[in-house]
Amino acid sequence: MQQQMQPQEPIIRFDDNEVDVAAQLVPQLGYEEAERIFEMSVRTNRPLERIIAEAA
Repeated sequence: MQQQMQPQEPIIRFDDNEVDVAAQLVPQLGYEEAERIFEMSVRTNRPLERIIAEAA
């Protein structure tokens, strides 16, 4: 039996605030832009609200 390899990407867990922010961002900006903002927040370790404010 061949074992299936799982991707080695880190698991990102979102808290309730981040889920609420995503629910607001996706309809306003589209999925790709919302995803970019979340990725930037994770990479730079800055709060989502700060990145959103800077992008506006």
